[in-house]
Amino acid sequence: CKLESFKIDLEGERNPTPPQYFKTIRMTVHLSGDGITEKKVQRAISLSHEKYCSVYHTLREDLKVFVDYRINETR
Repeated sequence: CKLESFKIDLEGERNPTPPQYFKTIRMTVHLSGDGITEKKVQRAISLSHEKYCSVYHTLREDLKVFVDYRINETR
């Protein structure tokens, strides 16, 4: 598998009153490259949430994080 491009778009919803912490975060991961499959992307996202992402594990427990992905065709 060869990754050629990688970009993450983030959107969030904040609590309307102070403290204005984030209530939800939606991440959209854009990838392109040779041999990138849905199965590989889903596994990488799962491992990030479960094991490797220290930022995710530092955030508030009531924060809802949603992750979508788009695999773009290589040209």
